[in-house]
Amino acid sequence: MDWPGCANLRAVRRHLGKSQSELAAMLGVSVRAVQSYEQGWRHPPATVQKLAALMCHLAWRKDHGPVKPCWEVRGCEPAVRDGCTVYQLSAGDLCWMFERRHLKGGQGAACADRDCAKCPVTRCWMPADA
Repeated sequence: MDWPGCANLRAVRRHLGKSQSELAAMLGVSVRAVQSYEQGWRHPPATVQKLAALMCHLAWRKDHGPVKPCWEVRGCEPAVRDGCTVYQLSAGDLCWMFERRHLKGGQGAACADRDCAKCPVTRCWMPADA
């Protein structure tokens, strides 16, 4: 599974203004791994993509302040919102970090966007070219 804006680590690295070695250190991987991901020789694992997304999100939040909670952006009904794991944890700007199965059906708010790059919650902080 690809995480929002993070399959393209070159775009993430440029967005964050980091060198390959700096990004590798931040992600806890080797420089060779970052080079492999950027060249397309290897696909970054979901854990690396998720961490890269979190870095982008935190960098944006540092400069712009908090992201509006997903339940406000999506206009979730109170009954749906109250059953949502993200709402219960007050993590409305981190909804993309949760597996979608926790956000659908009887367990919580329905995430209509299967592609996080199209989601109004994540678009504001995601690198444009990722």
